Amino acid sequence: MLGRCLIGFLLACGLAAQEQPPEPEGLLDLIKSHVGESLRRLPDYTCLQTIERYERRRSSREFVLSDRLRLEVALVEGKEYFAWPGETKFEVSRITQLVPGGTIGNGNFALHAYSVFLSTAPEYAYAGETVLGGRRVIRYDFRVPRAKSGYTLRVGERQAVVGFHGSFYVERNTLDLVRLEVVAEEIPPVLGVDHAADSMEYRPVRIGEKEFVLPAASELLLRDADGSEYRNRTSFSRCRQYTGESVLSFAGPLEEIAPGGGAAAPKRVALPPGLTVGLALETAVDSSEAAVGDAIEARVTGDVKRDGVVWLPKGARARGRITRLARRNSPVAHYEVGLRFDTVEFPAGKSDFSAILEAVLTAGGISTTQSAAGRLPAVGGRRVAIVVLEPEDGLGSGLLIVTGARMQLPKGLQMMWRTMARQEEQKR
Repeated sequence: MLGRCLIGFLLACGLAAQEQPPEPEGLLDLIKSHVGESLRRLPDYTCLQTIERYERRRSSREFVLSDRLRLEVALVEGKEYFAWPGETKFEVSRITQLVPGGTIGNGNFALHAYSVFLSTAPEYAYAGETVLGGRRVIRYDFRVPRAKSGYTLRVGERQAVVGFHGSFYVERNTLDLVRLEVVAEEIPPVLGVDHAADSMEYRPVRIGEKEFVLPAASELLLRDADGSEYRNRTSFSRCRQYTGESVLSFAGPLEEIAPGGGAAAPKRVALPPGLTVGLALETAVDSSEAAVGDAIEARVTGDVKRDGVVWLPKGARARGRITRLARRNSPVAHYEVGLRFDTVEFPAGKSDFSAILEAVLTAGGISTTQSAAGRLPAVGGRRVAIVVLEPEDGLGSGLLIVTGARMQLPKGLQMMWRTMARQEEQKR
């Protein structure tokens, strides 16, 4: 593979030399200085990252949208960090910590550009001028061998450093970066990956009182050795300066106070295990626009009592996120929908919500929990059924299988949840 990539790189350079005028003296240094300085003066900032993931089993077939993700990505002190939308603390430096499954990657926000323009590792070749998106641009090709690379490909638990090559395009008049293409090479067979390429489009964006050239969109294409292909289309929006401001956090130990147990209103209530909590969805979920990471809310449908004590009052608000939204076509068209509620808020206080989804109340009655190994029901016509399965990612979550070509969980959908012991308590 290395031989093919190197031959292709040298051939491209040879063709460029034949078809284009010679490289203007000092042009590469001028471009690297301009783009590099732009990267260095970037403030810490964050953007909303929306990723649509597609896949196909053969190149002759059309790509099919499998799911959609929304994350916050931040560039802080030259490093990428990730969080769910709305969170103010970025503590995750690997996107796979938030999105453990499916094809996912990072580096398109800033790290690839750092490697090309702020490193001495690349070898460059002038490829002349061309037109890209109606703009006159200058193109350079580059290559970084694996021995000098910091590019890591991860597939499940396997990972390896790989070399890469590609091209960058800058606007002729301003020398602003317009497009960056990165293609992996020297991929070890153990990864089972035949091809991996990432392309990034750039545009001016105002951050604070200044304008910077930032990535606006990217596309990642990965092909397995068996011919299966995966495409991620990413867009960046709502970019703003990241100030790192601290906010009130409830990440510490819970305050073990029962409702009504003291004169002062409890700030934090630890719910006992075994409570049955009815929740009605307040946020409709539609596969045509919803994404993993989107915030959801539900309300408690009735007082949750035990031994005459009201632990959660009717109307309390449960808050959480969509944790899974994957389309599948076998054995019938269906969606895997993961919901997680983390907290419940009410006038007297707030509780962490460690619970498991047990049932969904539908027009046809109650859809009760089945084992994860259970089969989908045979579905004919346009009927849509909801099947509740045991979650695979721990407490405080539920996994639903919704059959049909389009998935819609309406506002008001009623669910039954059962509280569980907190994970730290289970380990004692």
